[in-house]
Amino acid sequence: MQIAISFNAVFITAREISSPLLFHCALRHIAVTFIFYPTHKGIPVLYVIYAEDNKDSLEKRLSVRAAHLARLQILKDEDRLLTAGPMPIADSEDPGHAGFSGSVIIAEFASLDEAQTWANDDPYVAAGIYQTVTVRPFKRVF
Repeated sequence: MQIAISFNAVFITAREISSPLLFHCALRHIAVTFIFYPTHKGIPVLYVIYAEDNKDSLEKRLSVRAAHLARLQILKDEDRLLTAGPMPIADSEDPGHAGFSGSVIIAEFASLDEAQTWANDDPYVAAGIYQTVTVRPFKRVF
């Protein structure tokens, strides 16, 4: 999408970059750029993706981890990722062979459908690592 509006001495352009909108406003010799992310009533739309692993899926998880992290890196590069990480089975930073019970991702998406589609396309889903994936709107308070 490309939008250009010109009136008096003001020139505004907007172009879509993935889901955020980038607005560039030039007023005579001053230029300002704004980035607007998908919003709902003025508040960024966050979704939590909660996934539970199948039992004994650690080896599969490790084999496709790079592809999984690459998708998360894209969200991070677009400033849409609030947090993401696995849930260790053991109460430890490194659960060892115990592995993980699942993952949590909190990120910005334009809609619940977009978040669900993104979650369904995860390499962990394709590899059969996740037993269940739940996507819900998330309201950030702090």
